[in-house]
Amino acid sequence: MARNRYHETPARAAECLRQALSLMTRQPTRPHPLSYAVWYEHVSGHNAALSAEIERITAGGGQLDEQETERLYRTHVLELDMQATQRVAAGFRSMLGEVVDSARHAGQHAEQFESALERWQQDLANGAGQDATRCEAMQADTRGMRDAVAVLQTRLQATRDEVDRLQRELDHARAEALRDSLTGLANRRAFDLQLAACLDKPLALHSSLLLIDIDHFKRVNDSHGHLFGDQVLKAVAQGIQSCVSLGQLVARVGGEEFAILLPQGGTTAAQLLAEKIRATVAASRIRRRDGGGTIGQVTVSVGLSALRSGDTPDTAFERADRALYAAKHAGRNRVTVAA
Repeated sequence: MARNRYHETPARAAECLRQALSLMTRQPTRPHPLSYAVWYEHVSGHNAALSAEIERITAGGGQLDEQETERLYRTHVLELDMQATQRVAAGFRSMLGEVVDSARHAGQHAEQFESALERWQQDLANGAGQDATRCEAMQADTRGMRDAVAVLQTRLQATRDEVDRLQRELDHARAEALRDSLTGLANRRAFDLQLAACLDKPLALHSSLLLIDIDHFKRVNDSHGHLFGDQVLKAVAQGIQSCVSLGQLVARVGGEEFAILLPQGGTTAAQLLAEKIRATVAASRIRRRDGGGTIGQVTVSVGLSALRSGDTPDTAFERADRALYAAKHAGRNRVTVAA
């Protein structure tokens, strides 16, 4: 059973609730359980990393929108629960494995003991009737013990299979927590994890980061509605995915923003990929599902940056973001490489 991290008194919990609701209602995010969890964790003081991010975002009047609230929840609240569940499941599997092995060994010992009793019975058969009878009884008991252990092994194996099934479900749940539900791509949390892992290793062949943003996406939403905007996001995501190779992570990291982490290949190869993506999206035409025909050309701008020694996830992302901003400022539908 998971340990409860919340030990507030009823009065303290009520005060945390009041504070969380007060802060939550000042944000553009709709009040829902994810939002409440984020703000409760913050005001209760349980999650220093979450509080630091909230304070950074809201400094100077910033607010938490739906996307940012979900990101904070998945990064700082959900992941804690996922890690704890994974540790419990792994420990439970290990324990069951040891018990199954112990039962198997006990069964082997019971079989050896039965064989020994058979030999003793033969030795005592000539004239030692009382001893032979006793030995027969002991042999019967041993067979009962062996059968009982066999049943135990069967039951334990069934339990172990069930734990394996639950582990697969946990793995699936974790994968879902790292996936963007709209586009099917990795989400910001998955991207942050892989970027951090990449930066922890020597940067072989100059790993690169691409940031891709759909041009004038607000106009699409305003002109055609958010449902069609979602259709555009999915179409662009598919176009980007069709251009990348195995080992190149594509993630949706913002409302209409995507990122690609290229573990090798250098800036030249990254720039060729960026141009391929830009041209693929620009050449596509997105048809309305309601029969309203196609809309005008959809384009993307791309910022490219090579990862550098000493980079942190923030510095790497900010440099690519500046390149993306430069591409937007220069007229959109283009690729800009960070200086």
